[in-house]
Order: sequence, then C-alpha cells, then structure tokens
Amino acid sequence: MTQVESPTLVTYEGYSGGDEKENNSIKMIAKIKKMMLFSQKRFDDNSKGIVNVIDNNANYPIYTGEVKLVGILEHTDETKSIAILQSNGRQKSYFIHDEISDGTTIVKILTDKIILNKKGSYFLLRIL
Repeated sequence: MTQVESPTLVTYEGYSGGDEKENNSIKMIAKIKKMMLFSQKRFDDNSKGIVNVIDNNANYPIYTGEVKLVGILEHTDETKSIAILQSNGRQKSYFIHDEISDGTTIVKILTDKIILNKKGSYFLLRIL
C-alpha cells in the first residue's frame, strides 16, 4: 500500500491551530511573512554584509550630484540591466553595485529611474 503524504496546512489570519504541529506551521508562516520575501526586492551590500530592502515606490530624495541619467537598458535579469550615465559631457554604462563616484553606488535599475546609495543614504535619479 502506498503511503499518502498529509496536505500542507493553509492558514487564515486569526486561526490559532489545533495541535502542536499546526501551531509550529503557523509560527513558521508568521516568520516568513516578517521576512518580506514576496513583497520587496532584497540585495546584499557585500561591503558590509548587510541585507537591505529597497522599495521601488519609496519617495527617496532626488540625487543632486553632477551625474545625469540619460538611458536605461532594462533586462529581465535585473543584474544585467544597464544604466547610462553622463558626467562632464561623457557617457558611461553601469550595472547594479557599480560605483559611479566617490562612495555612490547603484543599488537598483528600474524602467525610468535608478536608486543610488551614497554613504548609507538612498537617492533617486530619474531619466532625462
């Protein structure tokens, strides 16, 4: 006779569980929800070993440096997206995690903007 595996528990808000196994499943689901794995993008800041959460729709202050965003080549694999920046009349291509100037790195490339990290603060740079 074939052994049948029991179905996975699906819980609803406010359900307290029936036995210890169900209670452990509920606790595990709550931990996963707190990790926000399915709502926002995450990246590792390799220099500090910190995992940061970047909200695509956050109201970050506008970057006021001399660099201008003149183009974006968006790829389905976000690590392969390219931001084309202009500084002092010269254009150069950058990927996520590239340093564009002293202490300023690209952390996210979106359709019409990029998010920068300048010494721990996040800034938004929109395409011209």
